Amino acid sequence: MGMLAKWATGRNILALLIIFLLFDLVIIPVFYPGFPTLDTLPLYTPDEAYRYLSSYGAQGRQQYLLVELTLDLVYPLTTALLFSLLILYSFRRGFADHPWTRWLALIPLAELLVDYLENVCAVVMLLGYPARMAGVAAVASIFTVPKFSLTAPELVFVIGPVAWPVRYLRRRSGSQLAAG
Repeated sequence: MGMLAKWATGRNILALLIIFLLFDLVIIPVFYPGFPTLDTLPLYTPDEAYRYLSSYGAQGRQQYLLVELTLDLVYPLTTALLFSLLILYSFRRGFADHPWTRWLALIPLAELLVDYLENVCAVVMLLGYPARMAGVAAVASIFTVPKFSLTAPELVFVIGPVAWPVRYLRRRSGSQLAAG
């Protein structure tokens, strides 16, 4: 946590935000497959996973594999770092007297872990295709659930930037009332 806290600077957050936006606005639209990948599905059965893999065709599976081994390594890391640092930065200022809030910065890192585990399963299935690995597909789907579930709490970073100025204004108005 200490190293993350040191990295939680406005400059680092801005750099990660620029990289994040570059991914979202340019890289993903250009390089991500134009079909629904297993990563984008909230839940699936092994049979559904293999129906999807089959529907991609050989070229689609190659493109998906390439994305999993490149883009899907860097983008989740960038996103996790951005949200973790933003949570630390905001909450350190907005809730300085509540140090427990810094532990919320671990939520994006937990999401990163399950995302990577899901990606490993997808790569194993893609490399082994056409062999069916129902167990790997089931485990991949299991990792998908917390990945999507952790996304909502990850957005708690919005509370920090909103709470910070609200708290500041409340303190300021309270001190003005006391002085008046």
